[in-house]
Amino acid sequence: MKLKKICSILISCVLLSTPSFADDEGQNAHQAGMNAYKRQEYQNAVYAFENAIYFDPKLYKSYCMLGLSYILNDEPSKGEETYLKAIKLFPDEWNAYILLAEFYETQESYSKALSYYNQALDLLPSKQAKTYQTKIKKLKERQKDNWAVSEQEKEDIIANIDVPLNKSSWRVALVEKKKTATHIVYALKKENYRSGKWSRILDMTCTYTNSKEAHEFNQINEWLASQYRRSDADMDTITKTNNSRIYETTLHSKGTHIIGYIFPAASGFCIAQIMQKKPFTENDKTNIIKDLKKINVRKF
Repeated sequence: MKLKKICSILISCVLLSTPSFADDEGQNAHQAGMNAYKRQEYQNAVYAFENAIYFDPKLYKSYCMLGLSYILNDEPSKGEETYLKAIKLFPDEWNAYILLAEFYETQESYSKALSYYNQALDLLPSKQAKTYQTKIKKLKERQKDNWAVSEQEKEDIIANIDVPLNKSSWRVALVEKKKTATHIVYALKKENYRSGKWSRILDMTCTYTNSKEAHEFNQINEWLASQYRRSDADMDTITKTNNSRIYETTLHSKGTHIIGYIFPAASGFCIAQIMQKKPFTENDKTNIIKDLKKINVRKF
């Protein structure tokens, strides 16, 4: 079923001859959308919020929730379009500016994010404005440290890395390129990696180094262990296997369970980690290790 475009919905709403009834229907549809959203049924939420706007085009809150539902339903371009529509129709309301800024921040489009955060400042209540002034300051600092990756670079990086994931279930959530490493996060399509609302992700970092170090896995394991010691990882859960490149651990503060695999790549080494909120079963471990071993990095 094709989703109705916002513009056609607005035109249809103008023709309604019973505005009070439409308002009630709009509120009911909005509440249905909120219920679906809370259950993380984002496709159903999209349908409901679209209906809310159909019945009552003045429901600004439905535009905001529709945009968010689109994004969580892995339809980011529609989410962006909906936020922009909300800003055009309700220029004096601040919520859509913030939501759009947060969306651009997750896309690492920092200039766009800062633009919409700044526009929101003129509309925000003073208490909330202080919060976002701090956020803007941190984002500017982050922007200075960020190594921008063009869309073409992202495609090239992903094209050179074979990862055994079902593309109908998984998506690329993040690609970062630093001076010394390339970092990629794969997330389940139904979940929001950036917000922390996820059950499982594949987190992979390919580090540039010389070929000698790339094969000295003991050194790499020692370095990895030192990183976990700086956090609150339980090093006693590290699994001793015949292949020293496989490890298992838990980050207690985040309740995150991790199975990782360290392997050589074209110009260094990679650390691939499957991270999930619930403990791994023995069957999980067998299948995950099998999949991690299939990852092939030709270039990064």
